[in-house]
Amino acid sequence: MYEVICPYCGREQNLDPEEIEYEDGAVFQTECEECEKVMNVTVNISIYLEADKCPCQLEHHKYRLQHVSPIAFAKWECEDCGVTKELTLEQRRRLGIQTKEEYFEELRKEYQK
Repeated sequence: MYEVICPYCGREQNLDPEEIEYEDGAVFQTECEECEKVMNVTVNISIYLEADKCPCQLEHHKYRLQHVSPIAFAKWECEDCGVTKELTLEQRRRLGIQTKEEYFEELRKEYQK
Protein backbone atom coordinates (compact mmCIF):
# COMPACT_ATOMS: atom_id res chain seq x y z
CA MET A 1 0.00 0.00 0.00
CA TYR A 2 1.03 3.59 -0.62
CA GLU A 3 0.25 6.35 1.83
CA VAL A 4 -0.59 10.01 1.29
CA ILE A 5 -1.70 12.67 3.76
CA CYS A 6 -5.04 14.37 3.15
CA PRO A 7 -4.35 18.08 2.48
CA TYR A 8 -7.64 19.00 4.20
CA CYS A 9 -7.73 17.06 7.47
CA GLY A 10 -4.20 15.63 7.68
CA ARG A 11 -5.32 11.99 7.91
CA GLU A 12 -3.12 9.31 6.38
CA GLN A 13 -4.73 7.60 3.40
CA ASN A 14 -3.83 4.13 2.13
CA LEU A 15 -3.85 3.85 -1.66
CA ASP A 16 -4.10 0.54 -3.48
CA PRO A 17 -1.04 0.09 -5.78
CA GLU A 18 -3.29 -1.61 -8.37
CA GLU A 19 -5.28 1.61 -8.84
CA ILE A 20 -2.28 3.85 -9.56
CA GLU A 21 -1.12 4.78 -13.06
CA TYR A 22 2.67 4.52 -12.91
CA GLU A 23 3.61 7.51 -15.05
CA ASP A 24 5.66 10.37 -13.64
CA GLY A 25 3.42 13.42 -13.27
CA ALA A 26 0.15 11.49 -13.64
CA VAL A 27 -2.65 12.97 -11.52
CA PHE A 28 -5.66 11.10 -10.20
CA GLN A 29 -8.33 11.86 -7.64
CA THR A 30 -9.33 10.05 -4.50
CA GLU A 31 -11.68 10.80 -1.64
CA CYS A 32 -10.49 11.13 1.94
CA GLU A 33 -11.86 8.39 4.18
CA GLU A 34 -12.09 10.85 7.11
CA CYS A 35 -13.39 14.19 5.77
CA GLU A 36 -14.76 12.84 2.45
CA LYS A 37 -13.20 15.67 0.44
CA VAL A 38 -11.70 14.93 -2.96
CA MET A 39 -7.95 15.42 -3.33
CA ASN A 40 -5.62 15.29 -6.31
CA VAL A 41 -2.76 12.84 -6.00
CA THR A 42 0.28 13.34 -8.24
CA VAL A 43 2.58 10.43 -9.03
CA ASN A 44 6.27 11.24 -8.56
CA ILE A 45 8.62 8.48 -9.60
CA SER A 46 12.16 8.46 -8.23
CA ILE A 47 15.09 6.21 -8.91
CA TYR A 48 17.25 4.69 -6.20
CA LEU A 49 20.87 4.06 -7.14
CA GLU A 50 23.32 1.90 -5.25
CA ALA A 51 27.09 1.81 -5.68
CA ASP A 52 29.29 -1.29 -5.48
CA LYS A 53 33.03 -1.70 -5.89
CA CYS A 54 34.16 -2.36 -9.45
CA PRO A 55 36.93 -4.96 -9.45
CA CYS A 56 37.82 -4.06 -13.04
CA GLN A 57 38.60 -0.36 -12.46
CA LEU A 58 37.42 0.59 -16.00
CA GLU A 59 40.51 -0.73 -17.77
CA HIS A 60 40.48 -4.44 -17.06
CA HIS A 61 36.99 -5.60 -18.07
CA LYS A 62 36.75 -9.18 -19.29
CA TYR A 63 34.03 -8.81 -21.90
CA ARG A 64 32.22 -11.75 -23.38
CA LEU A 65 29.20 -11.88 -25.63
CA GLN A 66 25.89 -12.27 -23.80
CA HIS A 67 23.86 -15.39 -24.52
CA VAL A 68 20.46 -13.94 -25.43
CA SER A 69 17.75 -14.71 -27.92
CA PRO A 70 17.39 -13.21 -30.41
CA ILE A 71 21.13 -12.64 -30.73
CA ALA A 72 20.51 -9.19 -32.27
CA PHE A 73 19.95 -7.94 -28.70
CA ALA A 74 23.30 -9.22 -27.40
CA LYS A 75 25.81 -6.89 -25.77
CA TRP A 76 29.31 -7.31 -24.43
CA GLU A 77 29.18 -8.09 -20.70
CA CYS A 78 32.06 -8.07 -18.25
CA GLU A 79 32.19 -11.45 -16.55
CA ASP A 80 33.59 -9.89 -13.36
CA CYS A 81 31.41 -6.83 -12.74
CA GLY A 82 28.43 -7.17 -15.12
CA VAL A 83 28.84 -3.83 -16.91
CA THR A 84 27.62 -3.97 -20.51
CA LYS A 85 28.37 -2.14 -23.74
CA GLU A 86 26.92 -2.28 -27.23
CA LEU A 87 28.58 -4.12 -30.08
CA THR A 88 29.95 -1.88 -32.82
CA LEU A 89 28.70 -2.33 -36.39
CA GLU A 90 32.10 -3.72 -37.33
CA GLN A 91 31.92 -6.30 -34.54
CA ARG A 92 28.39 -7.28 -35.59
CA ARG A 93 29.49 -7.80 -39.20
CA ARG A 94 32.58 -9.78 -38.15
CA LEU A 95 30.52 -12.02 -35.83
CA GLY A 96 27.57 -12.33 -38.23
CA ILE A 97 25.13 -10.70 -35.79
CA GLN A 98 22.44 -8.51 -37.30
CA THR A 99 21.43 -5.18 -35.77
CA LYS A 100 18.11 -4.81 -33.94
CA GLU A 101 16.81 -2.79 -36.88
CA GLU A 102 17.77 -5.56 -39.32
CA TYR A 103 16.12 -8.11 -37.06
CA PHE A 104 12.85 -6.14 -36.93
CA GLU A 105 12.94 -5.57 -40.70
CA GLU A 106 13.35 -9.32 -41.19
CA LEU A 107 10.34 -9.95 -38.93
CA ARG A 108 8.29 -7.35 -40.81
CA LYS A 109 9.08 -8.99 -44.15
CA GLU A 110 8.26 -12.44 -42.76
CA TYR A 111 4.96 -11.14 -41.39
CA GLN A 112 3.97 -9.68 -44.78
CA LYS A 113 4.31 -13.05 -46.53
